[in-house]
Amino acid sequence: MADIADASTLSPIDTTPPKVGRTEMPRLWNRIALGAVLLLSVFMDFFQLGQNGYGNAYYAAGVRSMADSWHNFFFVSFDPGGFVTIDKPPLGFWLQTLSTKIFGFTPFSIFLPQALCGVLAVWLLYALVKRHFGPVAGLVAGLALAVTPISVVTNRNNTIDGTLALVLLLSAWAVIRAAESGKLRWLLLSAVFVGIGFNVKMAEAYLVVPALGLTYLLCAPRTIWTRIWHLALALLVMLLLSLSWALAVDLTPAAQRPYVGSTQDNSELSLAFGYNGLNRLHIGGNNGFGGGRNRNGFPGQTTPRTGTSQNSTTSQQTPFPGGGNNGGTGRFGNGGTGRFGNGGTGRFGNGGTGGAGGNGNGAAGQFQGGAGGFQTGAAGPFRLFGVTLGGQIGWLLPFALVAIIALAVQRRFRFQVDHQQLALILWGIWLLTMAIFFSVDGSFHQYYMTELSPGLSAMVGIGAVVMWQAYRGRSWSGWLLPIALALTAVAQLYMLASYPSWAIWLSPIIGVLTILGLIVLVLVRLYPRLNLGLSLPRLAGSAVAVGLLALLIAPTIWSGYSVLRNTESSAPTAGPNAQADLAFPGAGGAGTGTGGNNAAARDNLGNAQRGGGFGFGEGGNADPALISYLEAHQGSSKFLVATPSSNTADSIILSTNKPVMALGGFSGGDPILTTSDLQNLIQNGTVRYFWMSTGTGRGGGQFNIDQVPEQFRQFLEDAGGFGGFGRQNQAATWVTGHCSVVPASSWQTSGSTSSQQAGNQLYDCASPRS
Repeated sequence: MADIADASTLSPIDTTPPKVGRTEMPRLWNRIALGAVLLLSVFMDFFQLGQNGYGNAYYAAGVRSMADSWHNFFFVSFDPGGFVTIDKPPLGFWLQTLSTKIFGFTPFSIFLPQALCGVLAVWLLYALVKRHFGPVAGLVAGLALAVTPISVVTNRNNTIDGTLALVLLLSAWAVIRAAESGKLRWLLLSAVFVGIGFNVKMAEAYLVVPALGLTYLLCAPRTIWTRIWHLALALLVMLLLSLSWALAVDLTPAAQRPYVGSTQDNSELSLAFGYNGLNRLHIGGNNGFGGGRNRNGFPGQTTPRTGTSQNSTTSQQTPFPGGGNNGGTGRFGNGGTGRFGNGGTGRFGNGGTGGAGGNGNGAAGQFQGGAGGFQTGAAGPFRLFGVTLGGQIGWLLPFALVAIIALAVQRRFRFQVDHQQLALILWGIWLLTMAIFFSVDGSFHQYYMTELSPGLSAMVGIGAVVMWQAYRGRSWSGWLLPIALALTAVAQLYMLASYPSWAIWLSPIIGVLTILGLIVLVLVRLYPRLNLGLSLPRLAGSAVAVGLLALLIAPTIWSGYSVLRNTESSAPTAGPNAQADLAFPGAGGAGTGTGGNNAAARDNLGNAQRGGGFGFGEGGNADPALISYLEAHQGSSKFLVATPSSNTADSIILSTNKPVMALGGFSGGDPILTTSDLQNLIQNGTVRYFWMSTGTGRGGGQFNIDQVPEQFRQFLEDAGGFGGFGRQNQAATWVTGHCSVVPASSWQTSGSTSSQQAGNQLYDCASPRS
């Protein structure tokens, strides 16, 4: 902000029509300021990095397995035995694997590529914004990105969205060069980067395509037909590169590669356009999850009964196959009396404080209430300012939106000759596309919004310069600067109201500093010849600097909180409400229905232990006594043990680096083996031991499909998603019915904790059940 504050040579208010120019500053000060921004980014992304576990244990276990062989590396195998893949594309995990090969397998080496990408993204965004609007705009944009809370926590984790953000910024760099020059090679390079992004996070990379395409279509100095065929060729290149790895996997015989996780048909293309594609587009609400068909809730079957729970209100559930309570929002069902109770808004829902623990692990209870859902709030125009998303991304959103208006009204559109209007198309459409998507979609994790951060931060930096220069003119657009500051401050105070212990001291600071800045800006605007014995432009510039710094306080504190508290998580979120290492924020409580008040069930699902709930969480620490027993008795078996899903397999893989068979993949619902397949594997000695849970879903287990009323049986047999159903459940039921139980005294010690053992039983299939 040096050149804004140091403007004493300017008249108080320019009388010429506003024209946006590059805002320059001395080169030395520019380098110092850029160094400070990058040092801040390094601190945010690297301080205490990896000192609190492996983050997402599912991904970490996959990286450890990929480091074992080129076969596992190429196919992104979840387990060292090459049984099932991670349900994501390879590039992000390839980088993590290479890092572990260089620096050893540690949490730091796994997180290192994402942290580096975060710092590089700050520098690249600075350079891209500076290109058209000068160093001040670039510095503000870089600073905004460096302190965006969701970007910071994602860069500190082994989720791969931070890597994707850098790749998409590289695609923006290439399309800027293409739109300025009209040269096809730059456009094709941009398409290549988007294709690379697809192989980082699949369809999430395509959220930026509208901005890139419109930028070239409107701004490239070529005839319209030339632009169109250039874009068609770029689209073809993007699709070919996007699908290259998926096609290579699908063309490999199934017997020569791992099963593609989170699919019902063992296809990477199905994963790309199903589970990680169209299945994510639940506009306005939440529906089924997983590789199988998405359906609405079961109809109510018999007379419902009422139960209570710790963390939810009284709810109804039909007595199938045991009593208990439903969670706050249901896995199945879009309201009404769903098959598993009142499912609320469906899919994991927008659970407030989390669902309740339902039926326990007793004989009568089979279904347990999961934790609250994706925690994204109700879909709508103000969703990004709500309690669940506002603290992650919404702090500067009003300022960025007003900046779009400010840049759009500066002068008539001449896209092919005005490179600043090129920036308006690129960054403005980037911001609007993703803001609208995340405002209406019902199926995303909070850290997906990392891809929104570059466009938002760019418009904040551009807006600071554009609105300052408009402020110095006589046009009505000069009022947009104080309006943007005021609206953003009001939005921040609104969001802080959900955090009373923080608002009590933080709100006055933001409010007072913003009001002081606004008073100065309004006075100088209304009375440009006011004689205060001070340079009015310098005074106004200082007021803008104070106002902007005031608006950066809250996001900086939210980011710094997570850095200093080292709140790493499998599903990272920033700020005071990200204190618990939860797979799904908002834990379930213990139900009081039949079989519901079971201590093991509460430990596994109700009290949010690591790995509890129906979550994308960590499997916790494997029981050393159990591992010692398995290693001592593994014999010639290829797999150390088999588990229902990755949730119990990941911690064993991380502890031993030995093959562990996740029978149902990530969710427990992948139809990898039939009962006959499993029997053959047992007979030929491929697997002997099974570590099974009496819960359902990712946390474990099984129930007998024969207990299900016939009219619902077909649904459960072909349902994908959160395990406990279908083919994998039949295989698990066969194990518990035909294999002998290993006495707990053989593998337990006094040091084994309840969270390591709760609801789990070890089965030995080399010995038939008597």
